[in-house]
Amino acid sequence: MLGIILVGYAAAIVAAVVVVVVAVAAGRRQETSRPSPEYVSLLRAARRRAVAAVVVTIVVFTALVSFGMSTPEAYGLPLLLAAPVAATVALLLYAVIPPRSVAVAADATREASLTPRSLGSYVARPDALVLTGAVVFAIAVFLFTGFTSSTDERGLSREITFTDGAVSSTSGPYAGWSYGVPALAAIAVLLVAGAFALRRIATIPALPREEGADADAHWRRGSVRILLAIIVAAILQPVGGSAAFSGQVILSGMLPTSPAGWTVVALVLIVLGLASMVVSIVLLTLAALGSVALRYRQPVGPQRRAVVIGPSGAAS
Repeated sequence: MLGIILVGYAAAIVAAVVVVVVAVAAGRRQETSRPSPEYVSLLRAARRRAVAAVVVTIVVFTALVSFGMSTPEAYGLPLLLAAPVAATVALLLYAVIPPRSVAVAADATREASLTPRSLGSYVARPDALVLTGAVVFAIAVFLFTGFTSSTDERGLSREITFTDGAVSSTSGPYAGWSYGVPALAAIAVLLVAGAFALRRIATIPALPREEGADADAHWRRGSVRILLAIIVAAILQPVGGSAAFSGQVILSGMLPTSPAGWTVVALVLIVLGLASMVVSIVLLTLAALGSVALRYRQPVGPQRRAVVIGPSGAAS
């Protein structure tokens, strides 16, 4: 079962890469509006950082999966932690890469928005809800499998046991505490790294002209969406795999006299787990597409108000 899931996931990654390559080739044939030279430079730097984050995520994930497949004594932990660890490395790399700055002459007039930028300034509400839902889902799955798990002969919480009087049935590997605790810890570290990267996007100096306010907000929102897609994908992949595999383990370990509710629970875990893994592939694909598609868009709608700061420091 695990092999089938991994093969299917690998095939989906290959398909996602093909989609990205085709989309990039199509995008290069399209003409886009050309903004100011300083914004072009800033946008190219943002695009390179986003592409680097996606590529590093895929490379580190692939390396950890290969290591986990070749190291059975690790009991599958590298496979479980591959996605959150890979995304954490990518987000930290994104945060430490120096952004492109726009030089402003000492005697030049500078314009700045009056709206302060913070960690959540460019996080859309739907994206925040999706991230929250992924975290809650991960906590719920690993708490459930942890509390229903039993220990094996090595003392590891990675099995589930069904009993009926003197009869018992044990099945594994199950996503007990031996898997849930490291996974939740990795997700927590991932969220911290994500907050660090998102804060870096918010604190990068803005373009020094009022007409660049919308263009400046555009690349920030696009970059935030890419990073959030990576984060959510890195959460859903391990929890989805754990849920689907645990559901299969429950079905194989149940006794004929076990309550029917366990069958329902197992099927729910399998369906939600597989769906989560599919969504993680979709999100990683969208992140890859978004990273190569960070381009200038003409501002639409009313312009933001800005404060103009002259060489003397006076505002108007």
